[in-house]
Amino acid sequence: MKFCPNCGAELNAQNHFCPKCGNEITPKQSKDASAITTTKSSGKQWLFNLIYLLAAGFVLYFLISTYISPAISARSVDMEDLIGTWHDPTGVLLGDASTLIYIKESDGNLIGQDNGQIILIELKKSNRNRFEGYVTLRGMKTIADAEYDKEDQKLIFTNKLSKLDWYIKKKE
Repeated sequence: MKFCPNCGAELNAQNHFCPKCGNEITPKQSKDASAITTTKSSGKQWLFNLIYLLAAGFVLYFLISTYISPAISARSVDMEDLIGTWHDPTGVLLGDASTLIYIKESDGNLIGQDNGQIILIELKKSNRNRFEGYVTLRGMKTIADAEYDKEDQKLIFTNKLSKLDWYIKKKE
């Protein structure tokens, strides 16, 4: 048995036009009874899929807000965390492990300098725990990224040109 794809009216095999709506029928356009019942049941399936997706979205939101967001916040750093006294524990960078670097905030940026003016650090925050800016060491200014490791209280620098890493540690 064939049906009109436009209005669903029953068709005879020899019909070229629907007797109810006048829609032109080609052999590929007419639907049989099994296709119509599939269409009706797919509407129920669509509703089930929508409810399933909403429930999955709610569970995902709950998991993110409960477990992931606090972890991200814990890794996030405020500029105030970096203000204070720092040192080069290896002594390689400044030539002396006892040399202190004093970091302060100025106009939304971090500025760090030692008393002997060997190093000048100028940073601005770029995201959660990353900073970008300049480091002038013994008169040579380089572009650097810095990442704050809150757990170890290290400020890890990467020279953008040489890709060398070095760090300073917060003095307790």
